[in-house]
Amino acid sequence: MTRELPGFMAFFHAATPVPELATLNLASRPVARTAGDRLPDLEDMRAIPWVFSWAQARVNLPGWFGLGTALSGEIEAGGLEWLQEMYRSWPFFTSALDNAQLSLGTADVPTAQRYAALASAEERDVFDEILAEYERSVGSVLAVTQQRELLERSPVLARSIKLRNPYVDALHVAQLELLRRYRSGDTDVEVLEAIHHSINGIAAGLQTTG
Repeated sequence: MTRELPGFMAFFHAATPVPELATLNLASRPVARTAGDRLPDLEDMRAIPWVFSWAQARVNLPGWFGLGTALSGEIEAGGLEWLQEMYRSWPFFTSALDNAQLSLGTADVPTAQRYAALASAEERDVFDEILAEYERSVGSVLAVTQQRELLERSPVLARSIKLRNPYVDALHVAQLELLRRYRSGDTDVEVLEAIHHSINGIAAGLQTTG
């Protein structure tokens, strides 16, 4: 689905800290298989920075994007009961939906919207499509799993997410301001170092790199 969205990679590059992530001295390989300043294509991206960057922006896109379209299509065709039975009786399908539910449940739309504001007005059209797919995915997962809200059957995890969010939110606000400063031309080494610290802090706060 991402290949069908014009400007998708430009939006990803603008609305996540992936360019700054590339300057972190964390791995032996670059974040993408590209040379020079060319904007990487989806095929160029390495898996870990791809997932990590979406997690930093609280979108978690690789964990659920496309699921809503697939499930809603089957539901609209009259297959809801069949999907519900699959969820109850097929461990692979159960695990796949529960993993997607975790990605959806730890995503945060208001925070994602703030990161989307880093992109140009034209690029933000991509976020409208992402948000629509997020809503389809949430609605479809709830219908198949027969829950009223995400992570309803994992109350401890749901509560821990709600408790930590206010603390991680502050780190997102700081990172967003630093990204704006750095990308507008304030390339002071201390600004870049602060961005690196914000990346590390958000990852620690979320307890995940993706």
